[in-house]
Amino acid sequence: MIVFAAICPHPPVIVPEVGGESINKVRKTIAAMEKLAHDFAAAKVDTIIIISPHGPILTDRFNVRFAETFLGDLSMFGAPEVKLELRGNRRLAHAVAHAAAGNNLSTKLLSSPELDHGITVPLYFLLKNLSYPPTLIPIGFTDLSLKDHYQFGAMIARVCENKLNRIAIIASGDLSHRLILSREFDQTLVELLKKNDAQGVINLDPQLIEEAGECGLRSIVILLGAIQPPTSNLQFLSYEGPFGVGYLVAKNLSPTTQRSLPQN
Repeated sequence: MIVFAAICPHPPVIVPEVGGESINKVRKTIAAMEKLAHDFAAAKVDTIIIISPHGPILTDRFNVRFAETFLGDLSMFGAPEVKLELRGNRRLAHAVAHAAAGNNLSTKLLSSPELDHGITVPLYFLLKNLSYPPTLIPIGFTDLSLKDHYQFGAMIARVCENKLNRIAIIASGDLSHRLILSREFDQTLVELLKKNDAQGVINLDPQLIEEAGECGLRSIVILLGAIQPPTSNLQFLSYEGPFGVGYLVAKNLSPTTQRSLPQN
């Protein structure tokens, strides 16, 4: 069952080994991620499902990854000492892919073990307080509609309902990459999330999305499908954009087992 759900940004600069003195400009985000890590440890998670915009992306189908061992580091950001190694959860990954196919959601299983910074950065914080390593399932989104992504999230939740695993679902992604030009996308999205208005998020103006140059919206929509607004309750821990990119940290206070799909 899903026992933890959160939205996490993934700028490598929030990792002290990468950011150096620049971390002073992202203190709000770092403090929020440290708070999130405390809550994550309390949830006693067995398996992490994480959606990243920077892993393999297939335009017309979702991808679910399984591997004996997943490996990630931040060497491309000047911090090779920051490393991540987690076992995959092959059985649950296959269950998700099988259920997706049964719900007409095109999905491909991939076995690539490399973890991108969209996974490594959030898990750098979330795993800090754990005395054990959870298993991992990375997921990649698509160019399909936002409604398809919401349905994919709802399907993941239905698969997880009957599992003994204590599962976390993490939406990794930054918001607008063009805050200097416009903050409208971030302001609109945050307001919709605060109102638990999943339908409003799904119906966001495509032009507004395009102008934002965001990378996290589809990750967030999959998460919304899994936690099912309006019965969910997102708690906002921080938002800031000191480098012209929006960083949002939020968690769901009440994962629910009641699943439905948005109306047309």
